[in-house]
Amino acid sequence: MEHNTAIVDFNITLKSMNKNRTVFYPECRVGYKSSIKKNEWKIIGAKATNILSDRLGSFYVQLVWGIGR
Repeated sequence: MEHNTAIVDFNITLKSMNKNRTVFYPECRVGYKSSIKKNEWKIIGAKATNILSDRLGSFYVQLVWGIGR
């Protein structure tokens, strides 16, 4: 199955300042992704009728640890 569509992503990132690049610091991102328009699902290599079309949308939380500023 295949579903290609353009998306828009809104998020807020919370991170702390790291003066020394030797310590892992956490970063948290909270957001929402949604497709811009409705798009049909496709089955690769086959023809299908009455295929669903939808707008993908989801909330997410992403936690990351890294070294940097």
